[in-house]
Amino acid sequence: MVALYANDYQVPDKKIVINLSPAEQKNNSPIFDLAMAIAIMGEADEIRDPIPEQAAFLGVLSLDGSIKPVDGMLPAIIAARQEGFKILYLPPIDDIPLIQIDGIEFRFVETLQDVIESFSGQLTAFTSTSTLQNQPAEEVTFTHEKDFQHVIGHEQAKRALEIAAAGGHHYKDRGKEYILPGEGI
Repeated sequence: MVALYANDYQVPDKKIVINLSPAEQKNNSPIFDLAMAIAIMGEADEIRDPIPEQAAFLGVLSLDGSIKPVDGMLPAIIAARQEGFKILYLPPIDDIPLIQIDGIEFRFVETLQDVIESFSGQLTAFTSTSTLQNQPAEEVTFTHEKDFQHVIGHEQAKRALEIAAAGGHHYKDRGKEYILPGEGI
């Protein structure tokens, strides 16, 4: 963990094995970087204050100690809530409507140092769900029975479906235009 070295944290001088289960499922995302760094720091006695119980940590840890979001944050957030976590440390993310996810407190942190300071109560500038819920919600009026209002995230997929639903996009093939039955010549 180069980010720990770069931020002057001690890393144990021994082999570190982290088991991400289930073992048969391929883990191809760095979404657990922050959680692994916190676990290593805890074992190396670099964290002096207690880590909040029922807390989870999500995010990519950069070499400079900053925490970044990654694809797959929404499913991980929902899974954390389903597993019974009450506090979730994660980087600020703009494209996921977290107001619609209740039952978990979000603590937005930008650096590894922010996370460590929050354990001692020094950092109180993070936004939690109570702050999010006090913000006025945008007025949205839907006129159709079927829409995407209950689909959280997946902006690119929703956009692709909207374009496909607009119609006519599949009738052109390499510059040739097809005439549908019933259309004039």
